[in-house]
Amino acid sequence: MSVSGGGAIRFELPAGLVGFAELKQFELGADSGAEPFLLLRSMEPEQIEFVAIRPEGIVPDYRVELSDEDAAELGLSADGPEALVLVIATIRSWEPQRVTANLVAPIVVNRGRGLGKQVVLTNYQKYSTAYPLIDEGAEEAVAPC
Repeated sequence: MSVSGGGAIRFELPAGLVGFAELKQFELGADSGAEPFLLLRSMEPEQIEFVAIRPEGIVPDYRVELSDEDAAELGLSADGPEALVLVIATIRSWEPQRVTANLVAPIVVNRGRGLGKQVVLTNYQKYSTAYPLIDEGAEEAVAPC
């Protein structure tokens, strides 16, 4: 199941997102002009949109380590073929030239079950909640937009 071909993926987050516990149903879609960014849209009760990325190939050496409880709840291991890992990007209105991502608390989805969860990695100390993806104020951007 891939979003790069333009098709959307739907899945459930029974616990919602941090700060948005009421949002349970999501759709993930791609816009060919915005790669590597994806649009994560809640389907109810109101449609709220988040910008997300798949960190593989963008964040060097990013390794998702799930707790045994999270892995059992999702029915997968983080590096299994059914795992879809997303991190939410932050674009601040007062600083749009700088885009960061939360690597500490990714959304991990079991594609086969359509079930996901925002988790705190067991190896969270290695990562930042504000990893720079784009910083036009720096000499070189980390990820092209």
